[in-house]
Amino acid sequence: MRKVHSLVVRSAILVAALFICAVASAETIRGVVVDASGAVISGAKVEVMHGSMSKSASSAADGTFAIDVPGAIATGWKVRVSAVGFADVEVAIPGSGQVTVQLRAKDAGQVIAVSARRSEAAVNETAESLTLMDAEVLRQSGSFVLDNQLRQAPGFNLFRRSDSLSANPTSQGVSFRGIGASGASRTLVLNDGVPLNDPFGGWVYWDRVPRAAMEHVELLQGGASELYGSTALSGVIEVFPQKPANEWLVLESSGGTRTTPEGSAFLGKDFGKWTLSGSGGGYSTDGFIATPNSVRGLVDTPVASRDSNAMASIGRTYSSGSIDLSGMYFHESRDNGTPIQTNDTNIGEGDARWTQSFKGGVLSGTLFGSGQSYNQSFSSVAANRNSESLTRLQHVPAQRIGGGLQWSNSAARRQQWTFGGDAQNVRGFSLEEGFAAGNATVKTSAGGTQHSFGFFAQDTIRAGTRLIFGLGARVDHWANVNATSASKSLSTGVVTATPFADKDYNFVSPHASMLVRLNDALALTFAGSRAFRAPTLNELYRSFRLGNVLTNANDALRAEQLYGGEGGLVANVQRVRFRATGFAYQVLDPVANVTLSSTPALITRQRQNLGETASRGLELSAGSENFSHLSWNVGYQYTHATVQDFPADLSLVGKRVPQVPAHAFTFQAAWNAREWSVSAQGRASGNQFDDDQNAFALGRAFSLDAMLSKHFSRGVTVFVAGTNLTNDRELTALTPNPQIGAGIGGRVGVRVALPQRDIHD
Repeated sequence: MRKVHSLVVRSAILVAALFICAVASAETIRGVVVDASGAVISGAKVEVMHGSMSKSASSAADGTFAIDVPGAIATGWKVRVSAVGFADVEVAIPGSGQVTVQLRAKDAGQVIAVSARRSEAAVNETAESLTLMDAEVLRQSGSFVLDNQLRQAPGFNLFRRSDSLSANPTSQGVSFRGIGASGASRTLVLNDGVPLNDPFGGWVYWDRVPRAAMEHVELLQGGASELYGSTALSGVIEVFPQKPANEWLVLESSGGTRTTPEGSAFLGKDFGKWTLSGSGGGYSTDGFIATPNSVRGLVDTPVASRDSNAMASIGRTYSSGSIDLSGMYFHESRDNGTPIQTNDTNIGEGDARWTQSFKGGVLSGTLFGSGQSYNQSFSSVAANRNSESLTRLQHVPAQRIGGGLQWSNSAARRQQWTFGGDAQNVRGFSLEEGFAAGNATVKTSAGGTQHSFGFFAQDTIRAGTRLIFGLGARVDHWANVNATSASKSLSTGVVTATPFADKDYNFVSPHASMLVRLNDALALTFAGSRAFRAPTLNELYRSFRLGNVLTNANDALRAEQLYGGEGGLVANVQRVRFRATGFAYQVLDPVANVTLSSTPALITRQRQNLGETASRGLELSAGSENFSHLSWNVGYQYTHATVQDFPADLSLVGKRVPQVPAHAFTFQAAWNAREWSVSAQGRASGNQFDDDQNAFALGRAFSLDAMLSKHFSRGVTVFVAGTNLTNDRELTALTPNPQIGAGIGGRVGVRVALPQRDIHD
């Protein structure tokens, strides 16, 4: 019995000792994350490391974190903390296991951008005007559509003031610097290197990329054909995707006025060398009646729209590179203000991206292909707006295939080369059926094929610590082939066919830039370029009607050419970044909608090369990130854009370029502290004209959006947002009947963002 008792005692002592050792060997590292002012930062990524071992967590709403680790805290333990808008920090953990980590706001100039050089470069080493909008800035916008969010850049101009919720997609072309917007965009819009511009018409579907899948957007203002070829006449906008390594689950949904439910989601996961991601979203809105009460008739109905999008990708990394495959689907349908006028679009696309380390740099390639269908109906509306009649049905199928290859030695210290080439093939036709008095009278078909390819080279040289200059050029060749126009009278059966002669063109686009550092806070910048834009198949072969304005195609159009540049001053003082830029551009042969005749019942225009226009102006911007919880940016642009020469109609010389306001002012501010955040965005613009003759003035416009958010634990945010809070019903078009924008709106929603690290804890 004594032996048994002794054994029990010894066992108990052993168990107690093992328990004590286990408890002693398990330690908890605790801490708090704060900013430079001492305010706590929630949602920061916290990673503790020792040798090959690491564990992660997120800072709570009060900025604290606690991570259990095996063994006692000893020399060699470190903690790395990162948060949006702040520079990463890595510090040693003291033996007590208690640590306070202070983050400082990231210098906006040190942010890495891609669009200006087609390779990585710090913003403060870029002479060109470049604006970055990260995911946080986009999320804090009162509006959920991308084109409204990008209007915060003062030089951003759509063809018309109406946004993508209410405007026909064929009017959603964008331009910068007063070059003048048109249905065909004069700015190239990319999604991770793949064009989003419509292959047939050049316009942009701003809602093609799911919002939750966007990591940040870059806006490059000024001619960029030396790297990107046609369409980059006035600049480049590039959307960069969310990566599974950042966030593995993002969900956002809201509902609001005008019966507008919307939502977006992103799901991603990495499995060692493999990554999988998927995203999607959509919205529906009952819209609003865009015709003012003073002229509204029985046929006036709301401009409403619906869309859905989906993307999926799979990627694999290997020792010296990676490959990614992705697919995208997009559907959109719209009611355009009367019972007869509608349109819809379906797009399917597949992309492949590849990177490989090569000769001290990176070799990368892109291959993409898409097929789409666009349908639209047109009508003639009676003068009293109490009746309408069908005039035309259009079906526009189009296909695109393209790709590119480039090499860049972005890791080089003194000299950065980028070489490459790309090619694209587009085929599309406008198949139409014309009506008179409700009866089909004619069937027509017009279209063709457009080939293009180009080669580019750019060298950026750092001459010492205070001088950076770049030289680049691109050679492009494009051709319009197999173009025809045919019509068949449905009453007689007679078919008339007209083949168009094949045409081919060559263009050289040089570019030069220089950045001179006067000291650590001040720099001078200069950039000059020659750029071009080839006319789209839509401009060459498709006519369209908006209200009582008929615009005819023109198969004789030539390419637009831009000459000019910019010069400015950049200053970084007390965490405030300021930029002043003057610019001057001449555009030869710009494609414009020139008025041929005007009657109360019908205004007839034709796309023509206008001759020459000039755009000169000044752009000012200033901003600061995360200064005592506050981030803000303001911008102003003055633009004097006029017609300089047009021998076919001298009365247009001296007229203002349509759709370009002389003054544009923007501001945005966000205050973030612990559990709450509030943001506001505003834009004011001066008078602009809706036509080449400056007969239809749209007047001034102002809009103010805002958002209030409450942040909860585990990445949950509830928000309320408002748009056009001043209820300004600005004129958006005169066709010649006036069209106005939406009034005040609001929505309430929730957002859930779970970082990938949370699934490991």
